Amino acid sequence: DFLMNKKDREHVPAPGSAPTVPPAKVPAAFICKTISDIHVESGEIKELQNYQRPLLEGSFYRGAGLNVTSGRYTAPFTGLYAFFARLQIDFQEPAPHRDRLGFLHLQLCILSLCQENLSLQQISSFSSSEAAATITLNGVLYIQEGQYVSLFLENRMDSWLVLVKSSDFSGVLLGQ
Repeated sequence: DFLMNKKDREHVPAPGSAPTVPPAKVPAAFICKTISDIHVESGEIKELQNYQRPLLEGSFYRGAGLNVTSGRYTAPFTGLYAFFARLQIDFQEPAPHRDRLGFLHLQLCILSLCQENLSLQQISSFSSSEAAATITLNGVLYIQEGQYVSLFLENRMDSWLVLVKSSDFSGVLLGQ
């Protein structure tokens, strides 16, 4: 320390403190919302499509890769990506005098190959006469440059449902 001049000592953190490092720029990130209600029949598996990038305070889009029409996000870089989805569900009435029974299976799949590739998934069971629910999914996947991910909703309820407009899907590249 005695060999350093005063100017050099100013840039050395004090003992026990962390060095000041500017945050790294995030090269790939997105948030999108569904643009309309989506009808999902009982027993149907549906790839979620037709999003828009919101123009609200706090929204973000960095890099390329999001196809809002197909609902697919193509990785512009190989790396670890964190994904989050929040779906708002309106249940339709089951047959008269019956409670709603079944489950919803939400998956984020690489290249639409949910069984062959690692996927993020959430299974939510319902056995009451709830009118609405929110399902969330989040996690981290390693995606190769050029591979895409998309959301699939499987309806294993005894009646059809509606995925409500403005349900959202987002992702961010954590590192390469």
